[in-house]
Amino acid sequence: MGLKGFHCLTTVTSGCLLALGGAAPAYATEDELQVWTGETLVMGLGPSTSVSAQLEQRFRPEMKNGDVHILRFTGDHAFSPHWSAGGGVQYMENRQVDEADAYQQVEWSNHGIAIREWIEERFQTGGKPIGWRWRQRVELSRPLDADHQWEGKVSGEFFFLLNQMSAREQTGLTGFRGQITLRHPINHRFNLQLAYLYNRAIRHHAEDTVSHTPFIVLTYRM
Repeated sequence: MGLKGFHCLTTVTSGCLLALGGAAPAYATEDELQVWTGETLVMGLGPSTSVSAQLEQRFRPEMKNGDVHILRFTGDHAFSPHWSAGGGVQYMENRQVDEADAYQQVEWSNHGIAIREWIEERFQTGGKPIGWRWRQRVELSRPLDADHQWEGKVSGEFFFLLNQMSAREQTGLTGFRGQITLRHPINHRFNLQLAYLYNRAIRHHAEDTVSHTPFIVLTYRM
């Protein structure tokens, strides 16, 4: 497929983002710039099982309660050539609230297409009830050169809030994330991912918030 095919994928994704941006013309959007970085350690426990630990830093405007720091642990098991399942826990901290999450995921993949279903249980400080969120992601990936030194990925993910943790929260579709990624293996241990994220927080009776985010992730595989 190569560069031509990847260009087609990014064109389709850009069209989806434009369509989403025009879906609610009654309200304007508020745009902001964020920068995310991440460091990931992956360890294989066998031919089909792996565990990972990830640190993530999200540098955000002060008006959004400042930066977010995330620590995440994940286990994953491939039980067939096309199906895998896993789960984990993560802890998020910012200036306003701390949150601990447990999550479970199942993924189907074939010929560069991956579909992931994700359910998470959210626990926040302040005595709030447990929050349930459902995430659906579709991802397309293709090598960009004959030596497979560069890989391109395009993904879209929808966020659905299944219940309210506070009276101000809304349920249903609350967010969309589009991502374009370049992945490059530095050597047999390290790989680097450079990404652009389009994050849209969807509000039913107010202006949406759109963030444009460069994202850099360095992964070490043991």
